[in-house]
Amino acid sequence: MIKEYEPLYSEDQLYLWLGGLVAVIAFGAMALVIRKEFSYEEQTKKWLIALLLFIVGIISTGTAFFSWLSDQRVGVVKIYTDRLEVGKKELEFGKIKKIDLRKEQEKSMVNPNIVRREYNLLFIEDLEGRMFVISERSYPVREIMQEIKKALQEWKE
Repeated sequence: MIKEYEPLYSEDQLYLWLGGLVAVIAFGAMALVIRKEFSYEEQTKKWLIALLLFIVGIISTGTAFFSWLSDQRVGVVKIYTDRLEVGKKELEFGKIKKIDLRKEQEKSMVNPNIVRREYNLLFIEDLEGRMFVISERSYPVREIMQEIKKALQEWKE
């Protein structure tokens, strides 16, 4: 192995823990509301509050679960002398069709003329048409691109 790149930062971990925390609090509060004694006139209010807390708990659990799934997809980028590994997927140098670095812009939803954030994406396309995308938000894509091109050059020789 020539080089290995771990994700620098993943927002998914923040949302995983935040969603889990909110879910635990919501389900705990729901259990307390259900156990608490209410007068006959307030029974409707009791079940409405419990239902709202249940919905918050379900949404938070879904957020945590899908953040965990997304975090599992982001893996280590490994560059070998004859192949490239992106997460659990492997790509041999002989099957690489194109490597391209593109600038992406995240625009404002209110005013599309305002650019909120700019970042680079590294696209690696193989001969079968599969596309591997590596984001600058998680990896040093310029450095990865240079290492891949250098490894490809050495592999060709």
